Amino acid sequence: MLFALAGTALATLGFVRGSADSSAAPLHVAGASIDLLVPDAEGMSPLRIQMLVEVPAGEREDDVVAGAIEETIASIPGAIPAGRAGGVSAQFKAAGWVWEPGRMVWSYNDSGRPQDLTTNEVYEALLAATGTWNAAGAAFQFTGGYPTIAVPSLCGGLSNADQANTLGWWPAIGANVLARTCTVPANGPIASESDIQFDSSRNWTLDPEAVAIDFHSVSLHELGHVLGLGHSSTRNAVMYGSYSAGQLKRELETDDLAGIYDLYGAASPVPSSTATASPTPSPTSSPTPTTPPLPLAQTPLFVPGLSTN
Repeated sequence: MLFALAGTALATLGFVRGSADSSAAPLHVAGASIDLLVPDAEGMSPLRIQMLVEVPAGEREDDVVAGAIEETIASIPGAIPAGRAGGVSAQFKAAGWVWEPGRMVWSYNDSGRPQDLTTNEVYEALLAATGTWNAAGAAFQFTGGYPTIAVPSLCGGLSNADQANTLGWWPAIGANVLARTCTVPANGPIASESDIQFDSSRNWTLDPEAVAIDFHSVSLHELGHVLGLGHSSTRNAVMYGSYSAGQLKRELETDDLAGIYDLYGAASPVPSSTATASPTPSPTSSPTPTTPPLPLAQTPLFVPGLSTN
């Protein structure tokens, strides 16, 4: 699901879920977008919502999509429909913001975590996902990864902004919605805060053999929204807007790399240190003996958290 907001605004992006039951009918996902006006401190601001809606077998796609749109509008107090936009973009698409100076510090709140995953498993998956984006070679880095008691409540409206970038769990995000990312651009296209909500009522896994929702794959996708990417129409891309239970998307594809490079450019190469040769002293015919220096006092190595006594 994608909420993109211009100016002082709120944006939300995310996936919808498929069935964790391997005997279920194949997942069918339809893309839909609408434009809204939503209240903020200064009046009304535009909000674009891009959704991926699971269409149950035997039901009409238009009816299911219309119901999902109505539910989404009703969940945002004071929202006014301003029209319906197009579907998923061609190839990669920018969501409308970047982070300056190419860095985003995130924290994780373990409260509400489903029993399918352990705390360590979640942390390892999030660190792996942020590390994958960091290794893309673009001038952008995810940093942090600290535990926090802040909650990822930004999706509830601009009044919940707390200047913390929180990843965490949320109960019952919405019908067929698996996860969503909400971002506030504070100064035009510059992001100031972003939260990710993972639906704690869903079945999650990190087992690559399981026919269930892969937390690692979904995290990598949602973090792509955080850094500023929208949905792609390239099927093998991490940022493709459709996901099926049991699908693994843990590596960036060419389209994902093109997107992050378009937003941030390539990282500057780290200059290599050049050793400077020491000048060779001129020999003297009669060197003068010198007194050897006294030994220097040893300074103990300081390790945070350890006593140096």
